[in-house]
Amino acid sequence: MTFPELQLEKKRLVQLMGKKYKKGFLLDNMKILFKTFKQENPGVKCSYFYFTRNRPRYVVKPSVSGREMCLCKVHTNPTYKARALKNKGVINTNDINALVAATVCDPKVQACMYGTCDLCRDKKIEPIAEKETGNITWNEWARVEELYEKDGKQMKAFKNVKKEKEGIIKNLMEEFNMEMKVLKKHIYNMKVQFHNFRQAIENLQVTEAVIVVDFSENYSCKLYEEIQSHQFGGSRQQVSLHTVVVYLNTGDNKKTVESYCTVSSNTNHQPAAIWAHLDPILKDIKTRYPRVMTAHFFSDGPFSQYRQKQNFYLSSTILFDFGFTAMSWSFFEAGHGKGPADGIGGYLKRSADDLVARGDDISCANEFYEALKDVSKIRLYLITSKSKSKSKYLYSI
Repeated sequence: MTFPELQLEKKRLVQLMGKKYKKGFLLDNMKILFKTFKQENPGVKCSYFYFTRNRPRYVVKPSVSGREMCLCKVHTNPTYKARALKNKGVINTNDINALVAATVCDPKVQACMYGTCDLCRDKKIEPIAEKETGNITWNEWARVEELYEKDGKQMKAFKNVKKEKEGIIKNLMEEFNMEMKVLKKHIYNMKVQFHNFRQAIENLQVTEAVIVVDFSENYSCKLYEEIQSHQFGGSRQQVSLHTVVVYLNTGDNKKTVESYCTVSSNTNHQPAAIWAHLDPILKDIKTRYPRVMTAHFFSDGPFSQYRQKQNFYLSSTILFDFGFTAMSWSFFEAGHGKGPADGIGGYLKRSADDLVARGDDISCANEFYEALKDVSKIRLYLITSKSKSKSKYLYSI
């Protein structure tokens, strides 16, 4: 089981009295459910109070914060199609893993998952014959172009929207099988990447460091008491959080983990800002662990941040100014870059909200830093415009 699948499985479980139960969601009003129960069981004596009191504790009300976010588009669209086809009775299952396994010899073999195996390269999901005709509707995430006007000029922007589509079952099956080819390659890459990530940590040498980096979602500053114009106006400041987890070998094959977060009022996430955020962390690593000479970076791969030519240039030049002699940078598959660094951002933002709930004000990056710098073992650094200007190379591109 891969790291994201393991995290998702944990979210679906509830532990009660030492036992784990699969979480159920209450999708209707209790009064309506009680009426349905009485209609289905007319001979059972049960009051509404007794019915609500004995609701299983692992059946919980769904919350907005519990919805699935940051899903992978390559996974999600075929899943929507599989559900629609299964509901129409065109295929027997909507389990993506089972569908992948049905079209390859071995899901662990690269040739099979890449579609180059002579035995399974032409395998595809076959529809049930009598269900192959007719129309079908399904959901799909699509990238659409939207036009808008700015300063009297016509501008365009691209947005990802969820759309309901309708078409012929036969055409959808062909489209679904084409997407499955892409998905199989995507799944194989994802699993190999997480395997290699674990191997890099397990085989870490004393002269190496594995550095996991990620920008957390910006924190919206809050005050314990806010006037209406602040609440609904544009006065609320954003705080940029760049989270880092560093794995090190301290000798005698003993591993240690260091957690960092850099805080800034500048919400720019481009390469110049990335290296301004990394500056104090790399200095700290070299000061406390001088034997480290090689840095292995792992991150997700947005083209606006880590995976672009400016970051390649900066990583191949600036890093060596800190005393490192070698480096590598690995990118996780799109939509699967969630890792340990995300937990740092989540913890700090929850801690900030807890402080606000108890009467504190966090109105800017400086207050965020001062309030949280000593609450945990996470090393916090405040990045200001002055600290950026000290580094001559950061805005030279």
